[in-house]
Amino acid sequence: MVCCAVRSSDHSALKLDRIAILLSGICLVHCLAIPILLIALPALGSLLFDSHSSFHWFLIVFGFPVSAVALWIGWRRHGELRPVVIGAAGLVLMVLGITHWFGDAGEISATVFGAVVLMIAHILNMRQSMSGHHAG
Repeated sequence: MVCCAVRSSDHSALKLDRIAILLSGICLVHCLAIPILLIALPALGSLLFDSHSSFHWFLIVFGFPVSAVALWIGWRRHGELRPVVIGAAGLVLMVLGITHWFGDAGEISATVFGAVVLMIAHILNMRQSMSGHHAG
């Protein structure tokens, strides 16, 4: 079993990747569900919009450090820079989305795309960490 071949110190890094994937997934589901809810429940639209923005900031404030640490630990362990670069791109897209850099219309697209890119980075990071290839 691959899991058993991973050192116990590696389990912390893998947990951080899993938490980061979960946070990105929550953001993705949230971003896709809010427009549907806004259409279905116009009476609650303004209430949901306020929580929508707050929720994104909450995820960035907690998710950014988790992602950064997990990707950094992974890079130190396996030496593969690709997950770090892809993860950084995903984080930047998410921040640009929630700050409305692309306008209101681009917020959801940038945030969803950023969340998917970040999830891919953490999956790559986990695979590299579990493959047994270590830098050094």
